[in-house]
Amino acid sequence: SNFCWFSSARGCAVIYTRPTPPAALGLTFRDISITTQDGVRLHAWYLAAQGETKGSILFLHGNAGNISTHIAAVYWLPPLGYNVLLFDYRGYGLSDGIPTLAGVHADAEAALRRLRKLPNGGETPIIVFGQSLGGAVAISILRRSPHACAVEALIVEGAPSGYRAIAREKLASSWLTWLLQVPLSWSINDNFRPLEDIAKLSPMRKLVIGSTGDKIVPMNHAQALFAAAAEPKTLWEVQGLPHNATFALARYREALVAWLGTEQDARRTVAGGFNECTAQPSPQPRRSRMESTGERLRWNGAGRDDLAIAPIGLPATGLALQISWA
Repeated sequence: SNFCWFSSARGCAVIYTRPTPPAALGLTFRDISITTQDGVRLHAWYLAAQGETKGSILFLHGNAGNISTHIAAVYWLPPLGYNVLLFDYRGYGLSDGIPTLAGVHADAEAALRRLRKLPNGGETPIIVFGQSLGGAVAISILRRSPHACAVEALIVEGAPSGYRAIAREKLASSWLTWLLQVPLSWSINDNFRPLEDIAKLSPMRKLVIGSTGDKIVPMNHAQALFAAAAEPKTLWEVQGLPHNATFALARYREALVAWLGTEQDARRTVAGGFNECTAQPSPQPRRSRMESTGERLRWNGAGRDDLAIAPIGLPATGLALQISWA
């Protein structure tokens, strides 16, 4: 797998392995080449929807590994009617280049642009789904991208609320680096701030997922992102599962498909040409019986794959030290 940690000086160090094609999982796919604005060639896979197309999903994976090690998060979506485009950041998998935080954001922007040009990509609802690092990147590029107007929904799972914030937490977790948590965290690139950016993402729907069992990016990051997010928004607090493991369980997959299928009137359409987006007025936020919005997704443990969704009320990359997250 690729293992990368971002620093303000060098960008990333990467251990390279070749992605295993989706055909090994019995999936039909297309190899896609994406060229970024700065001329870097990225490698991607396009998994076409089966049957009636309900939407197109751009998937941004986490820091470790490549698209083959993260495909389990999305391989189940094409049979349910969703196109999926998953790509490797520069320096990952078969993509060219050297990873940097700014470069990874440029890669995500290029992938979103490419998705809109693919068959049905710009003609169906577009959903951006990011896990861990990919979730933070997704938030920030949608704040800045001219193509964000075509995105109907954002899903982030296990995403850090800030790069310096997660760096401080990792530094504070070891007695060797505890005293250095503040000075070393300031060496982290702070040009992209997911906590600030998610407040500007409206009217697209937002689903923020965290787990009480996540030891890599703790639940407090999901809660902070949800609290800062503009309406409409939903929070799932998964109970006891490890980092980025939500969709290993069938019940959570069913819940996600149900969430994607709700509030059809909130979807926006692409009018005419490739660069023309028409945004409808922001839908009214969903209110629970409590005075705040959101839903909590609970895993009831004890070996059971049960799902319960209940309304809740909430108050309104590491370094060269190998601080990182998957």
